[in-house]
Amino acid sequence: MNRIEKQAEFYRGYLADDRSLAAVAAVLVTGIAVWLLIYLVSLIGPAPGRGAFPSASGAGDPSGPAAELTQRAR
Repeated sequence: MNRIEKQAEFYRGYLADDRSLAAVAAVLVTGIAVWLLIYLVSLIGPAPGRGAFPSASGAGDPSGPAAELTQRAR
């Protein structure tokens, strides 16, 4: 056994096993947990039509102080 093979044999013990079922399961469970967290947070968020901006459905109806000013100008 030459020097390089001895060093490779020594460091091989420090390598993570790429085919470890525990590592794959941990990554899969973490991914599902993150997806579930994002999904649940989206359910708690504001309901459609009740966001920070008013809806544009009543944009053509003059009301409020601006309507009074436009009616006085006529």
